[in-house]
Amino acid sequence: MDRIEAMRTFVTVVNEGSFTRAADRLDTSPQLVSKYVSQLETHLGVRLLNRTTRRLHLTEAGRQYYPRAQQVLSDIDDLENQLGDLQTEAQGLLRISAPVSFAIRHMPALLTEFQRMHPAVGIDLQLNDRKVDIVEEGF
Repeated sequence: MDRIEAMRTFVTVVNEGSFTRAADRLDTSPQLVSKYVSQLETHLGVRLLNRTTRRLHLTEAGRQYYPRAQQVLSDIDDLENQLGDLQTEAQGLLRISAPVSFAIRHMPALLTEFQRMHPAVGIDLQLNDRKVDIVEEGF
């Protein structure tokens, strides 16, 4: 059982007020929704919902679990969105130290292409023909 998916299913059932509407919202079958909620209840060792043919009611355990589950799912969504933002575009400052002769010959084309691919990255290019201590000089 995927606990996060089961948790998301439970929260959707509560929000929608029925297994059928939750299934529609989740684009799945009511049987699978019921299975996920049952597996979650089995895993937790408590009943979360009292079911009748017409209504659902949260049990005391369900009332305690529901707001925490909402918060956990919100935190997961926020974290995934935050990490997704990092993956979409490189950003920051790229510091480069290169010998003058190498830079004159190769860097213009390389940097032009790099900037085209990563416009949010700034470049600090330092040209010199000496050995650079990358730690001491902050590279």
